Amino acid sequence: MIKRVRLQRAGAKGAKPVRDLSAAGGKPGDTLRVATARWWQTSERELKRFRAAKAKLSARYLTSRRAVTAYRDAVGVSPVPEVNVVGVGIGERRVDGRLTGATSLKLYVRHKYSKHHIDPGHLLPTSFAGLPVDVEEIGKVRPLLDVPDPRVTRTPAQPGCSIGFEYPDSSQRMAGTFGAVVRDQGGALYALSNSHVLAYEGRLPVGSPIFQCGLLDLDSGSQKRPIAKLTRFTDLNAKNLRVDAAIAGLSSPDIASPEILAIGKPTGTTSAQNQMLVHKVGRTTAYTVGWVLNVDTDITLDYDTGSYTFFNQIVVASMDDTPFCDTGDSGSLVLERSSGKAIGLLCAASHSHAIVNHIQDVLNSLQVSLA
Repeated sequence: MIKRVRLQRAGAKGAKPVRDLSAAGGKPGDTLRVATARWWQTSERELKRFRAAKAKLSARYLTSRRAVTAYRDAVGVSPVPEVNVVGVGIGERRVDGRLTGATSLKLYVRHKYSKHHIDPGHLLPTSFAGLPVDVEEIGKVRPLLDVPDPRVTRTPAQPGCSIGFEYPDSSQRMAGTFGAVVRDQGGALYALSNSHVLAYEGRLPVGSPIFQCGLLDLDSGSQKRPIAKLTRFTDLNAKNLRVDAAIAGLSSPDIASPEILAIGKPTGTTSAQNQMLVHKVGRTTAYTVGWVLNVDTDITLDYDTGSYTFFNQIVVASMDDTPFCDTGDSGSLVLERSSGKAIGLLCAASHSHAIVNHIQDVLNSLQVSLA
């Protein structure tokens, strides 16, 4: 709803009606005050007014039940105020990118839309409680997570870090991602990843050494550190192919930890659902967040040994402009962000989409469970 209120700039004569785009931005007769001093010299009395107004805007856009629900359920950027507004504050007003010296209420948004391109009901207020409102684009705000370097040798080895095999002719080097620690019915522990990360797409013999870090990431002069031996892998020529996975028996129970770098130990497994928010830690792109586009896709993937069609795959896209994964992230365990439960094993990707095997298909095919 748009309503009209009479607003007046401080010191102006003959106030004229001004269109106020707030759904509750003031009362008729309110005065739109513009600070005459520099904003950092605003009096305590004025700041008290700004703080009271800020608290009301914060409640509306950030902490109300409607705001919390809208923000939680939103996928991507939206002009809906409860989704777009990520911060409310008090600061110096900007016009065309230049500081003005005037104090204003600040609405920090993911994206600043032109008023001509959005529904009138989604327009943000130009004033509130007789005080000016400045809308400033800030983008998506998230913690600057300090993820440990996944490409170095770690003791104990942790899922999310670099792992891999040695090529038979030793002329090349590779590295993928250690996905998880799993165990069989007898209690033996294994490192889980893709077949193409641990078994050279099924071309390595059982018993081949598996190294952490992967030899591609090994510093010149450093010693190779085998932590496991290849034990079992899925057949890429299988009918109704659903999984690219392998396990390698750990050389000792304490050589690896089940805690994923920067995420922690998985809390179990769950089925992937459309629009589920997920995250992973991989050898190349480290910690990233994405969302599930769909959970039942058949897709042909190009491997060194040929092209294979995988059935019933999960497709994941990034939540922002950064890729969800890249070369070397194969084998990463993908988890639901809210619960910490594993939903799948990353096996392939394009520049924009990731392909993930369903976790239960992975565990069933190798006859193991998460440790």
